[in-house]
Amino acid sequence: NKIKKVSQKIIKNGWFKIVGSDAHNNKKRNIFLNDANNIISKWIGEESRKLTNDNPQALINGEDISIELEEEKQKNNFFLNFFK
Repeated sequence: NKIKKVSQKIIKNGWFKIVGSDAHNNKKRNIFLNDANNIISKWIGEESRKLTNDNPQALINGEDISIELEEEKQKNNFFLNFFK
């Protein structure tokens, strides 16, 4: 499906640093984030933990997270395709 392919491309290219939920019930939110982490870990391995656990916790703690942008990725017009 198209949404899954786009999501996979965004994740594999490192175009975001946090996976979260808009759920307001902590009991159910953790279940969904575990499912997301399982899917993402198939795509990028152990790096998925940074997206679902480490980076969100760092921001909550007021810590910086590492954001590395490669020049080639910045030139890619992938996101512009959504606005045509």
